[in-house]
Amino acid sequence: LSPHYDYVLLDTAPGRNFIAISNLILSHLVIVVLRPTDYAVFGTKSMLEDVYQKTKPGTLLPCLIVLNQVPCPGSRQMEAREEKWKRLLASVPQVKDFLVVPFSQETALDVALGKMVFSQGDFKDHIDTIYRRLDQFF
Repeated sequence: LSPHYDYVLLDTAPGRNFIAISNLILSHLVIVVLRPTDYAVFGTKSMLEDVYQKTKPGTLLPCLIVLNQVPCPGSRQMEAREEKWKRLLASVPQVKDFLVVPFSQETALDVALGKMVFSQGDFKDHIDTIYRRLDQFF
């Protein structure tokens, strides 16, 4: 497909299922989007280690972690947890970058009211940052 397309995105269900692992094997870059919970971060670390060990031993297929819907952006407690998660995931050699997309109460209200949050303000700035970071892999 690469001669015909700049990017091909494959979205899979979370977990260690056949489709997710197959897509990982075919990829040039893996983007893992997860929610800000210990369970999600520890599970992602375990999954990446397991899948890479079983399917691509010795390779360093780059992986970008996007922590999505982070509550209370800027709070000391949340920043401490983000740092803990970043250190944990950085121990996986394939993880090359770690991004945070905050989800403020204002954004949550806008989403609940059906407003378009994807093309304006802080949320758009975070999405633009993700695109800029992706460019370094291609």
